[in-house]
Amino acid sequence: MNNEAPTPRKRSLPARILSFYVDGFRQMTVGRTLWIMILIKLFIIFFVFKLFFFPDILKRDYDNDGDRADAVRRSMLAPERIAPSSSSPEYSSSPSSSSTSSSSAE
Repeated sequence: MNNEAPTPRKRSLPARILSFYVDGFRQMTVGRTLWIMILIKLFIIFFVFKLFFFPDILKRDYDNDGDRADAVRRSMLAPERIAPSSSSPEYSSSPSSSSTSSSSAE
């Protein structure tokens, strides 16, 4: 006949952390409005700005994924030489050939 009340089982750390945040968000009044404003601002920054100010240059300049991949590869290996097509003579594979071809034309 044990008259002691059973001790509650100790919850794991992630469960206690989750409970802490859930209880905190339930009891918010002003904070809820601030979080809504923050989410609206993030939506504007990441969605609206991307639509109007950051066009998809690769999709605009290249027809297929292979050409886009080549353009990215070239820009990462030689960022000073970015061109929409690799067929022009000034963007050949050797870096010295473009400088000699321009100096010999003068």
